[in-house]
Amino acid sequence: MKSALCNLRAMIHKAKFNFLNSQIVENREKKSLFRLVDSLLLVKPGLKLPQHQSLIELVERFGQFFVSKIDTIRSALDASDLELKPDLTLPLASFSSFSPVIVPEISSLILSCSSKSSPLDPIPTFLLKHCLHVLAPSITHLINMSLTNGVFPSAMKLAHVTPLLKNHTLDADRLENYRPISLLSFLSKLLERVVARQIVAYLESNSLFVPVQSAYRTYHSTETALLKVMNDLLLAVDRKDATILALLDQSAAFDTVDHTILLNRLSARFGVFGTAHSWFSSYLASRQQSVSVEGVSSTPRLLRFGVPQGSVLGPILYILYNHPLHEIASKFDLKSFTPSPSAGGQLMAYSQLSSLIDEQKEWLTANKLKLNSDKTNILLVSSATTNKLPSFTPLTVNGLPITPSAVVRNLGVLIDSHLTLDSQINSVCKKSFFHLRRIARIRKFLTPGATIQLVKAFVLSQLDYGNSILAGLPSCRLDKLQRVQNATARLIVGSRRSESITPTLQNLHWLPIQQRINYKIAALVFRCLTGTAPIYLADLISVHRPTRPLRSSTQLLLSIPLSKSKNYGDRAFSIVAPTIWNSLPLELRLLPLYPYSNTYSLQIFLSRLKTRLFRVAFV
Repeated sequence: MKSALCNLRAMIHKAKFNFLNSQIVENREKKSLFRLVDSLLLVKPGLKLPQHQSLIELVERFGQFFVSKIDTIRSALDASDLELKPDLTLPLASFSSFSPVIVPEISSLILSCSSKSSPLDPIPTFLLKHCLHVLAPSITHLINMSLTNGVFPSAMKLAHVTPLLKNHTLDADRLENYRPISLLSFLSKLLERVVARQIVAYLESNSLFVPVQSAYRTYHSTETALLKVMNDLLLAVDRKDATILALLDQSAAFDTVDHTILLNRLSARFGVFGTAHSWFSSYLASRQQSVSVEGVSSTPRLLRFGVPQGSVLGPILYILYNHPLHEIASKFDLKSFTPSPSAGGQLMAYSQLSSLIDEQKEWLTANKLKLNSDKTNILLVSSATTNKLPSFTPLTVNGLPITPSAVVRNLGVLIDSHLTLDSQINSVCKKSFFHLRRIARIRKFLTPGATIQLVKAFVLSQLDYGNSILAGLPSCRLDKLQRVQNATARLIVGSRRSESITPTLQNLHWLPIQQRINYKIAALVFRCLTGTAPIYLADLISVHRPTRPLRSSTQLLLSIPLSKSKNYGDRAFSIVAPTIWNSLPLELRLLPLYPYSNTYSLQIFLSRLKTRLFRVAFV
């Protein structure tokens, strides 16, 4: 009996082992892996729903609520007496038609997409990819017909919406606590990707994007935007100035966009005419959404406003819609102020910032967008050695005083008033150890390869996101993150805490935290020198030009600006990036000058850079 029980346990363990590892290999996306780990840990919260008598009644309530919510916001915006100012900017170029696509282009695009499917898809995406050699010509013909005729197919304008509770602590019986998650058909998003490629290429080639716009642009990211913000804040504090960081929020931003204003802006500001303009007009018109819960769908309801959520083109159209906001900010001469109770700089800075926010609010209201004053946050940034800042000049937004916060969240990163980033580091450590404990509970069923895949998705991604803004921090702060990485490595190989971690990191070929930061910074400098980085980062560095012929003039060294403080100025990207770059060997620094393609030369640089940093860390 005991032998049979042992055999049964061994068979169960083997079955779990094979199932779990096969599922991890198939599921590459973080959300899918998270659900998989939840299912194995028997954590199945499921979809929280309000109390209801039937699903049909519930989905109809949700369908009506989501539409009426936007109608209410739009009615309040329409009731304002603010007039929309005419767009006086003349287009610098024109875009009148789309270029037809060919079968290999569509095939490549389909294969590069994820295999997720929507309830609106006639066949699963994985099956579409499997039968691509048969279906690709027909799909290509369908897309070219749409582009040539300037018509977006009506069958692709329906979205299935799933209501998702914004936070598990909220009351599940209140409909306003739910967020609508839209699902579109695969073919509709494929057509949007084709259009997005062409319209973005047109906008990029004619420099029609706002220079500081980072969202939905190649080589731009939230991290590059954070680097620019942190660079400006650190340099201001280095000058012994204080700075106000204001973070604004909009209510249902995508959902209240006015179609007429958007189409006029596309033609008047961006030069979109002809068939291309007709296509966008068709794309926006007569869209519908239907709420779907557990296979039961509500009656489709017409969407009179907004750009489609969950779409490919929606975010791009939204940033084009908001393009004039940058001009409002450029009009104000905002300056930092000296943090002294007797100085009038704070009063002037607060007054200018309040005026800027008020003017932006007026523009948003006239353009049918709502500023959410309740979620507006401000951060008063100053040196940790400065006396407490005066508090007698409140910043007003929409007539209400806003109290500065000690810590604010900007693009997923916690920034404190003294830029120590302690809150961000502690948050990363907390999240990472949470995931490590979950993975440890199922570690015995995982292969080393599957374990590495999980820790890369859940832990290393936490350590790497935004780590470039940690450059220049003292080792006593980075040691917390290093302990997380050490615990992660021990989990993979099953070593004890008493054992040295250095051989384990070497075998995994992982760079320590300090070298991972230097790797990120050096890679960004390389992109700046090869013209593939955001212009707002490239403008922060410059090649050193000696006043007379010297050997250093041919070594691609960067100029290092002077700073006053190691704790602030030396951490700014404009100073720490040249410092890290100049410390690299000559053969690495000269790689941007080689006549390779940007992609190929970057791959060579990153490979050699990692080898160099690995030797620095472990040799």
